[in-house]
Amino acid sequence: MRVDSFNLAKPSFKGYDARKLGGILMNSNYCGIAGEMLEITKKENLPLYILNRNEAGITISKNSVGEQPILKGCWAQDFWTVVKNKLQCFEEFGETEVVKKFFNLNFDKTQQDVRSGTNIEDLQNFLSFMVNLPKCKLGNVEFVYGVNELTQERKLIQKNLIDKDIKEYSGILEKLRRRTHIPGGNFFLVQTEKAKDELLIGEDELKKFSIDKIKKMFEVDKVHVIPQADYHLDMFIRPLDKKRVLVADDELTVSALSEGFDKVCEKMYKIQSSIDSLKYQKVFMALGMGMKQIQKIMSLNPYPKAPEVEKVLNEAGFETIRVPGRIYEIYENHSPGRQKDFFLKQLHNYLNAVVFKNNNDELVYITNNSLFDKGLFITDEIEKKIGFSMKKKFLESIKPYVKEEKVYFVSGENDAIAKEFLPEFQGGIHCMCAEIPTKVKIK
Repeated sequence: MRVDSFNLAKPSFKGYDARKLGGILMNSNYCGIAGEMLEITKKENLPLYILNRNEAGITISKNSVGEQPILKGCWAQDFWTVVKNKLQCFEEFGETEVVKKFFNLNFDKTQQDVRSGTNIEDLQNFLSFMVNLPKCKLGNVEFVYGVNELTQERKLIQKNLIDKDIKEYSGILEKLRRRTHIPGGNFFLVQTEKAKDELLIGEDELKKFSIDKIKKMFEVDKVHVIPQADYHLDMFIRPLDKKRVLVADDELTVSALSEGFDKVCEKMYKIQSSIDSLKYQKVFMALGMGMKQIQKIMSLNPYPKAPEVEKVLNEAGFETIRVPGRIYEIYENHSPGRQKDFFLKQLHNYLNAVVFKNNNDELVYITNNSLFDKGLFITDEIEKKIGFSMKKKFLESIKPYVKEEKVYFVSGENDAIAKEFLPEFQGGIHCMCAEIPTKVKIK
């Protein structure tokens, strides 16, 4: 089913903790990830909207994922976030215009006012002009038709020189956009008992906007600045409901691995079959070596730790729930635009999740599948016999709040999320899903 436009009747989007949603918007069906999401959202009776790109232009379809394109776009939450009927965005043209029109939104005025004090619009127009210059080829060399600024005569310029300028100015433009945008992965709107919104925001965003401007953008009275324990908040915390927040605790992860190691040791003493003995020896070796390596990596992590994050949340009146939710490596950072000289390469992350309430008022938790247990040779059979896996430990940690049958793990084709998105792109399923307000009506 294709839908062309929306009419928001007094929209009142309450935020990104566990609320009822009007739908989820995804940027593409790359690696079939949107297809997996569609199976889940249909089961939970939640609409899924997909951006489509073809010769006819850019459209948005409902509950129809279409083909699986090459990687033209995967992030959504960091590009487009909706607060009430306002759209906060990374850039204000192309796909963003389609999203704005489709959901009948307005651009956030505070963000626009900040951007008006920069030369973003001039840079964008200049780049558009450069990209659309007429092209030709003489022999094996590509040229574009430029214009002499003094005589206004057309002249041929080697395309590689123009491409160099385009790359340079595109980098400047991207930096300006980053400085004037708060990505959706680095904040959460959380509702209090009195149905008022409070904002959790990563401390890095205060380098871009003052607290007063942030309050105005998100229409809140209280802003809680969270220590930046990773590049974005959605990599290490996940609000549920009733001011309850999951916090990734590395010490708990190490403790869980130690518990698994003890259980494998205990089981090995009771095994008599040589075949089974070999299976458990592989697990024993992998767990032992992995545990020591992970413990060392986590001890070297220069970011703030769980207790620092928890302290800020507790003082603000939030209930924190520590979970063994992530495993990472530490790498030197050579990427442009990053604010630190190191980053955490995610190998396994259950905190980066889409969480909402379904029509039965049940919490639904959609997160990234992991290959970590498989790397430890912990098969389903072994997990049942020893009563341990990292997935099982995470499920146990959230069991008091989310039913196990309402926790979904998304993989993508050939485990794309675990192999590509988390370790290479530093993002997961929450980054791919922009959450849509509840009060939307199809015309």
